[in-house]
Amino acid sequence: MNDQVIDSAHKYYLEILKPQHEEFFAAPATLRGAFNLATALFHFHEWLYEFHKADLEAHFGTKLPTKGAFWARVESADSKFGYVRDLANASKHVRLTQRPSTDVHHVANTSFQVAAFDSASFDSSAFETGGIKMKEGNAHISFDECAKGLFRYWSGLVHILRLER
Repeated sequence: MNDQVIDSAHKYYLEILKPQHEEFFAAPATLRGAFNLATALFHFHEWLYEFHKADLEAHFGTKLPTKGAFWARVESADSKFGYVRDLANASKHVRLTQRPSTDVHHVANTSFQVAAFDSASFDSSAFETGGIKMKEGNAHISFDECAKGLFRYWSGLVHILRLER
């Protein structure tokens, strides 16, 4: 028998976060996939904080007294990361009542939209390409863009902190 253990932030990144990201973007979008990816992306901050608090404080040049303080620092780099946080929490709690990052307060604000054409055949910046959308007022926020941005941020931080050693 071979026991698998996730006992470091780097293992979480390699065994959970990176494969979840790759699977989501390699297949047609689903709400289940978006919920799982949002959860993996958002909760990575807790793994980093748990195992690398001192490194994070050195990198950011400030004390990070809580996981929430670290997340606030991350979210300040790009406000789109708040949509990932809110989707992760809404997928768990249905309705957000305590300090959401955005105006997406309910899991029903997230939907899957099917493109009316083959998005690979057209310039996606000129046409609606479907996918997972979060409704904030009259705006539709692309989950894909938010998730890709936060994944790039985490990948950069993994490299900067030299977690792969």
